[in-house]
Amino acid sequence: MEDSIKVITSWLKDGSAHAADILTISGMGGVGKTSLARYVYGLNYRLFAKSSFIEGIGEKCAAECNGLLDLQKKLFGDISKPSKFQAHDTIAYTSMLENVLKRKRVFIVLDDIGSIEQLHKILGKQGLHPGSKIIITTKDVSLPESYALNNPTVEPKHTKFLLKGLNTEASLQLLSHHAFMSHRPKEGYEEVTKEVMAYSKGHPLALKVLGESLYNKTVAEWEDCVTGLKEEPDLRIMKALQMSFDSMQSNNDKELFLHIACFFVGTDKGSTETILNSCGIRTTGIRNLIERCLLTVGPDNILMMHPLIQEMGRDVVCRESPHRPEERSRLWRHEESLNVLEENKGTRNIRGLFLDTQMLEKDTLYGSVEIKTKVLSKMPNLKLLKLNHVQLSGSYKNFPKGLRYLCIRGFPLKSIPLDLPMEKLVALDMSYSQIESFDVSYINPQPPTNRQKVTRSCSNAKRLLGSLKILDLSFCERLRSLGGFLELPALERLIVANCPGLSEISESIDQCVEIVYIDLNYCKSLKRLPPIGKLKKLGTLLLKGCDFSELPIKIMDMDPLEVLNADFKFITTSLQRSLRVLSLTSNNLSSVSSCPSMSTDLCLDGSPIVSMPNYVRTHPRLERLGMSNCLDSCDLSELSIKDVHSPEVLQAKTISINSQTSLGAILEATRSITKISVISLPSSLEKLCLANNNLSTESFPMDFSCLYMLKDICLDGNPIVFLPNCLRTLPRLETLGMSNCLKLTSIEHPPSTLTRLNIYNNCFEPDYKNSLRKILFDPEMAPLELIADRNLLLPSSFEIEGMIKIQHMAGVQKNLLRSLGWITLKFTEDRYMVTGYNYGGSEESQIQMYYEFGIFSTIYKAMMMPDWIRHRSYGTSMSFTIPAHHKKLRGLNFCIGGELFELPKITIKNVTKNLTWIYKHCIRSFSVGRKSLIYVSHWMFGMNEMKAGDEITIHLEKCSGDHIHMCGASLVYDGGHMEQEDNLVENLTGIFIETTGMYVKDRDDISSFLKDWWGISVLDDGSIEKEDPLDYYRSWNHIIGGDLSAFQLVTEEYFLHSVDFLRNLFSESSHNAHFKERTVLFKAFSPRMSNIPDHSNGGENMFSFIIVLDHRGCMNERRYNLAVDDWKWQH
Repeated sequence: MEDSIKVITSWLKDGSAHAADILTISGMGGVGKTSLARYVYGLNYRLFAKSSFIEGIGEKCAAECNGLLDLQKKLFGDISKPSKFQAHDTIAYTSMLENVLKRKRVFIVLDDIGSIEQLHKILGKQGLHPGSKIIITTKDVSLPESYALNNPTVEPKHTKFLLKGLNTEASLQLLSHHAFMSHRPKEGYEEVTKEVMAYSKGHPLALKVLGESLYNKTVAEWEDCVTGLKEEPDLRIMKALQMSFDSMQSNNDKELFLHIACFFVGTDKGSTETILNSCGIRTTGIRNLIERCLLTVGPDNILMMHPLIQEMGRDVVCRESPHRPEERSRLWRHEESLNVLEENKGTRNIRGLFLDTQMLEKDTLYGSVEIKTKVLSKMPNLKLLKLNHVQLSGSYKNFPKGLRYLCIRGFPLKSIPLDLPMEKLVALDMSYSQIESFDVSYINPQPPTNRQKVTRSCSNAKRLLGSLKILDLSFCERLRSLGGFLELPALERLIVANCPGLSEISESIDQCVEIVYIDLNYCKSLKRLPPIGKLKKLGTLLLKGCDFSELPIKIMDMDPLEVLNADFKFITTSLQRSLRVLSLTSNNLSSVSSCPSMSTDLCLDGSPIVSMPNYVRTHPRLERLGMSNCLDSCDLSELSIKDVHSPEVLQAKTISINSQTSLGAILEATRSITKISVISLPSSLEKLCLANNNLSTESFPMDFSCLYMLKDICLDGNPIVFLPNCLRTLPRLETLGMSNCLKLTSIEHPPSTLTRLNIYNNCFEPDYKNSLRKILFDPEMAPLELIADRNLLLPSSFEIEGMIKIQHMAGVQKNLLRSLGWITLKFTEDRYMVTGYNYGGSEESQIQMYYEFGIFSTIYKAMMMPDWIRHRSYGTSMSFTIPAHHKKLRGLNFCIGGELFELPKITIKNVTKNLTWIYKHCIRSFSVGRKSLIYVSHWMFGMNEMKAGDEITIHLEKCSGDHIHMCGASLVYDGGHMEQEDNLVENLTGIFIETTGMYVKDRDDISSFLKDWWGISVLDDGSIEKEDPLDYYRSWNHIIGGDLSAFQLVTEEYFLHSVDFLRNLFSESSHNAHFKERTVLFKAFSPRMSNIPDHSNGGENMFSFIIVLDHRGCMNERRYNLAVDDWKWQH
């Protein structure tokens, strides 16, 4: 709830004064929409001149005849001046409200809007005043989309916010609060608490109601409550949930919801639609159920429903006849279904009955369950029937004639009984059965003789399965033959997977012209297929795990075929025309002689192919070629990359040649003639996969420029040490995959067109350590989606340009240190070791300099802070006002002294400008062999972030085990000057600068001194060149004063932690919800790079000193002034 509050509060404050905004909070009943809206209203209503909270609109409008009028009166009174005029009908009040809403900036919460009519009556159709904010809570997410205005001056901007259930931690806290008046369960209640949470599934109202009812109860009473909930749900919870159901105007949608809740949760949406449409239920209503938060469609097109919503729907059915299940419309509880069937209690009311004996408790069964079929004759309206693993006795004529769906898994007979009334059957599931043959064209229910064909004369007979669209015979181990397809003119889906004994399929299958899906995976005895060239609608053909010796079929005009997934040894016949996807994975295919001309995908993964098929070079449309895990015999030595413009040349867009074993070894062993540079790849290639090939960096050619269309290359799992040079020649490359390249040490200057870089490693070996040390980018790089794990970040000698740079302090230029104002630190020459710990492990190294987000830092052992830290405070916080100064403010030095094990979060806030930065160091903790440590940091603030007169506060969030004795800060101005100026003392024998302790005697020393400490080069002609060592670091994009939008929290603060550069891997996590932007588009350098402001001009760096020269034995002194603005020597 806390995250939701922040998101909505941010929406309230983040709006244009020229637009009106409407936010719709949707979610199922009881999920907390009203509570959230009320809380946000209480926090923010003072920001608006006029505001109003109208609660329970839907319920009051339904319960009271003047409910809507009373609500209008309240709203009008809240947002307008008192008026003597009183209207007495809703139309008049709507007009009055429209006039006020057009003229005033208001904040209104309309809770529980149930219909578009209510919305129009309350807000009218004339529009809203710019800057107004309207929050609507509703169970119907489609309502705002239906809200139309009549030529408004300002078109309101609509935003949707779906409120979901609580996570595990929040659920535990809410339940514990109501049940124990604590944040955690009492001792001994842990297990029963988990059971209640499992029942509630994060539903706030359920947790609250159950927690209150179980307050001060014993563990035994908790257990009894959980048991009771399985039999009878809590009415308070069901009432809140049922409001969405009751508000539906369409009886069709109500029936659709009840059917899905009772029978079809967890099933394929397409199959469910087919079945329910045949029952006279319009499944277009599924969209309405989704919009009312009663249903969702999950991965793989599966229908999903919150368990409490499902329980509410089933409770509606139970209340049709609370004590007599046989009088209900639907029976899904296996115990009740068994009782009705065994006791012969069938009635006309029953439209659906499901029984699976394997789902019954063991003590319910007394041996095998046998049901007499005559009980079904008492259910003439039964349309949905599931009798899994049931023994049936009696005539199958007793089955209802109106059945649309029949599931009889574990059917014991050897063939389908022909006296079963199946004329209206749309879906038949006989999986896991003992059936040996399926052929309804035979009057005698015996299996057909071997190779017997079905003649067309059978088509004139009565079609027993003339309406059947879905046939599932999977996992029928005894099934030998399939036939009678003339009797299945409407068949769309044939599922016969994992039938190891299936050896024959009738040629009549080509009469099933409506078929779109065939699954014959792992039918290992199937040696041949009948012609299926007439199946023009076939979109998916799955033949994986089959053991064909040949594929004697022609696929001529199957235009929509999208997937062929198969295992063959040898393909002898051309696959013509329409085949889109040809998958030959994990098979014994030794050669491929041809490929369909319309194919776009060819997958030869795991095949013992001895040579690249010749047709690959001449294929006109192939987009993807996969050769993953091909065996040792694959010989690609004849092939060569070349840029060919002939129209007959391969037009492939994607090729995958990824072997886990020998392909890479072959290329490596014969590098001079068979490395990648000799593999034939077309110039039109768009995607290339070379994953898991044991390819080293040297295995790649020098030039890939002929592949000028390549957009995606995958090098995952190869022992590459650094980025191959040839990749830099790819002008259109957008995606580069180098995941699990465990030897990779650097990626330098990948193509600037790159938009996605995947370097994620999932190696969990205990001794594995990330070897990647450097990633460098070109300034012109495109915004990049970086996919990596947090173990990427190493604690020393590590750099991702634009993100983080860690280097030995001994290698840092002195002029950089001077620019930071770090002019008297003595640790730079020390050699003692520091151990840094972060997500990438720990490393012992010399003292490091860290740079990220425009912040430099280091840590070293010392007792005292540097002398130039002027503002000091004992403890963990400090505040000060920036004083006026004649020089330009360049940054802020901040220092911490104490016994640090983990670095604290540092929060710096400019109170005047309302800017807040929360910084978490890339290194989690340090160890230097003794406890007294000094942490020094420099924050590169500019004029937009800080200036004279601003009030600054700094706060440290202490970590466990830390003892912070003191913190301090000092301002840095142009030229590296601190708040006290450099004191230059003239000396007859040279130059002595007190703050640095430097003594300069001759010209070489002067040049070295100026170069090291000032970044100034003295040329032979007396002119000088000056470089600002900070210019490069200011050119980084994601720094303070740059683009930190990806790190802005919903609270408007900036949270700076390098790990969050990598949060794209967890874009849907709860952590990312704290940020305004869930993903990070990384760009190393800022567009401002070419226009970096010169922080050292304007004559502010003028300084003077005396140089003592020895000329022909005579000492001579000369005074020099160095004026940076003139870029020359003056003397």
